[in-house]
Formats: sequence, C-alpha cells, structure tokens
Amino acid sequence: MRIEAFDFDGTLTDRDTLLEFIRYTNGNASFVLGFLLFSPLLILMKIHLYPNWKVKQRIFSYFYRGCSIVDFNRYCIDFAADKKYLLRKEGMSTVQKAIKEGAKVLIVSASIDNWVKPFFEGLEVTVLGTKIDIKDGLITGRFLTKNCYGIEKVNRINAVCQPRADYTLLAYGDSCGDKEMLEYADKGYYKPFRKKDNNNIHEIKRFLIVGGIATIIQFTVYRLFLYILNPTLANTVGYLVSFMFNFYASTKYTFNVETNTKHGLGFAFSHLINYLMQTGLLNLFIWVGVSKNWAQIPMFCICVPTNFVLVRFFLKR
Repeated sequence: MRIEAFDFDGTLTDRDTLLEFIRYTNGNASFVLGFLLFSPLLILMKIHLYPNWKVKQRIFSYFYRGCSIVDFNRYCIDFAADKKYLLRKEGMSTVQKAIKEGAKVLIVSASIDNWVKPFFEGLEVTVLGTKIDIKDGLITGRFLTKNCYGIEKVNRINAVCQPRADYTLLAYGDSCGDKEMLEYADKGYYKPFRKKDNNNIHEIKRFLIVGGIATIIQFTVYRLFLYILNPTLANTVGYLVSFMFNFYASTKYTFNVETNTKHGLGFAFSHLINYLMQTGLLNLFIWVGVSKNWAQIPMFCICVPTNFVLVRFFLKR
C-alpha cells in the first residue's frame, strides 16, 4: 500500500490560506487591525516564548467567535471557489496522479479543515486539518484538535494509517512545520512544486502587499505621534509598530521561510539599515522644505525597494 501525504499551505498553495481567508471574509482594514492587535503575541511566538497553536487559536477566535457554522461553511465554499488560483498546478497534478494510481492521499494541514476540504471537491482525499469547536451552531473560537503542525502531523497520519510497516509513505512539505512528517516518510519532498522564476514574481507581489500594509501602519502611527513628538521620534515609533507586523508577514507570507535565529538577526539587521536610511532621508526632505506631514512619501519611494533587496538577501540566502 502507498500513502502520499501533502502539506497544504505553501506546498499545494502558493501562500498561507489562513491570512487569505481572513482577508477574504473580513476585508483588508479588519485584517490589518487584527494583526496589529496581536503583533506582540506574534513576536513572542517567533522567539518561541508563546505557543504557535495558542496564537493561532486567539487570532481565529478574534475573527470568528460567535459566527454561525452555517455561514462559516458557506464562506469556506465560496473562498475555495474564488481562490482556485492559489493552488499550484504541478502539486494538484501530483495529487490527481496519486489517486489514479490507487494511492491513499492525505492532506495534512495546520489550516482549518472547513476551508481546506472544498479545494478538493470531487477528489478522493482525506483531509487531516485543525478542527474547530461548535456549540449551539456557533463557533466558540476554540480548537477541538491540536494544531496540525510538527509532530502532530505524524500523529494524525498514524491515527488513520496503522500499522506503519504495512505501507510506504511519501510526504510533501515546505516549512519547519513539515519537518517531522518529511523525516517520518520513506521519501520526503521539500518544496517540490515551486518554479523559481514564478516564485520570484510571486515574492515581489507578496512583498508589495505586505510592504503596503506595513507602510500604511507606519505612516498612520507617524501622523498620530506628530502631535506629541518630533518627526524623528514619531517615525521611530511608527517603524517599531510596523516592524512587528512586517517580520511575521515577511517570514510566513512574503518569502515563506523558516523562522530561526539566523533569519531573525538578518531581518533585524536589514531593517536597522533601512531605519537609518529612513531617518536620514526624512530629515533631509524636511530640511529642503517638504512638509513634515508628507516628508515620508519621497522617503518611502527610496527606502521600500531598497528594503526588498536587503530583506530578500538575508531571508533567502
């Protein structure tokens, strides 16, 4: 017997669907506000001082607690129908080929299985995702199962496929959350469905989205603090708030890389350079006569593309 286990986010899709689902159902403004609210916890999670599953549950609860499960499932079906382009063609071809050859196909994902399942409508696959708690037809905001991440992926496979000696396991993943599953498999494939050129284009698009949100956050905080601080200090406060969002989004969404000390230090160093550039250019533009209310605009025009090159270098090397 052959079993093929596929991670979903980043492996069969080209981005994290949790972020996309929240944006799809709540809009960009609520998305930014929510993640700004949870940015301290996200930073603690990244330095391993707060559990991954607990942060995810709190974010999920913030957006969906009290939502009717009927409405939620309708959102999930509509999301899958409207976002088919998120699926990697080569990955889905591999899934379909495995089914035709008689293999048992598992989709092993940390995402909520309610929105993962509709992506595979009509295909004989088993989705092993994170399950949510429902009471009186409403979402409680709690998870019924452990977050399907790390060793939990192996546990979930073992729960439906025993004994291990009776089957050959092929596994496909793309992140540190898939490490245990890939090592457990007879053959593991890491980032198997990515085409470099297309990925570079997608990275630029994702950087523009994340950079745009981070810039809005920084500019908004800057304008608010101008009432009580000088431009340099106001920009510093805005930069720090924006940085917390930017680090999480850049590692998980833009470049989709493992969060570790090397990447964290590289990201911090690149933003130190960017901050110094911003400070110098901001004061330069004010000095030559640009209003302090708008001096950030030409500053961003120079610093944003420079920052993309720096961040990509430190996160992808």
